Amino acid sequence: MAIVRAKRKTNFTIIGNTGLKDKQLSLKAKGLLAYMLSLPDDWTFYETELIEHCTDGRDSVRSGLKELESKGYLVRTQPRVKEGKFGKKDWRISDEPDLSAFSPQTDFPSTDKPQSGNPISDNPTLLNTNPLSTNELSTDKNLNRDSHDNIPYKKIIDYLNQKAGTNYRASSSATKRLINGRFHDGFKFNDFKCVIDNKVNDWKGTTMEKYIRPQTLFGTKFEGYLNQKSKLASAPIYPDLF
Repeated sequence: MAIVRAKRKTNFTIIGNTGLKDKQLSLKAKGLLAYMLSLPDDWTFYETELIEHCTDGRDSVRSGLKELESKGYLVRTQPRVKEGKFGKKDWRISDEPDLSAFSPQTDFPSTDKPQSGNPISDNPTLLNTNPLSTNELSTDKNLNRDSHDNIPYKKIIDYLNQKAGTNYRASSSATKRLINGRFHDGFKFNDFKCVIDNKVNDWKGTTMEKYIRPQTLFGTKFEGYLNQKSKLASAPIYPDLF
């Protein structure tokens, strides 16, 4: 018996094996995980959309999502926009379980009055309401200490703007959190340059050019972008799609 893998330059996805080999997940949950990770980083998820792309029914898809949620691969949050009302649900899917999702929230104790309105039909999760990974949960005070931690935020963003022809700001707190998280993972300035070069070469001049931005390049797929093989042909590569 053998595994036959087609040689691909387009239409493939790079994901980690952690979730696919997790013995605590069913095959249904692993399939959902793989499909969701194949979509662009800024994809907006809806249960109805997932149901339309598979033969499973609503209850089956919901149970698979709850399974991923219970193991930390999926974090769904729903911020309160004003008293008694909630905003749009935000989904964060990861190829490794986010253990911080199970930590009690002590940073921002709620002072709001208990909700008196009718509960929403799609019960909001009580998991971690911060969409950033543990390494990216640095305070604004620490993020502004460039001279102390020697993380070259401006140098990285200047390089991105130069290569991609963009105008992103190094002073953005969200961008600093992403860069800070990758540095705490052990990556260095040259790694950021390599990721930028790889994705500019792949995506610039294609329909994927809009994804040449900090939130895509420096997010959870950073290591995959760093270790991808050099482009061998002029055709664009779409690693975020099946």
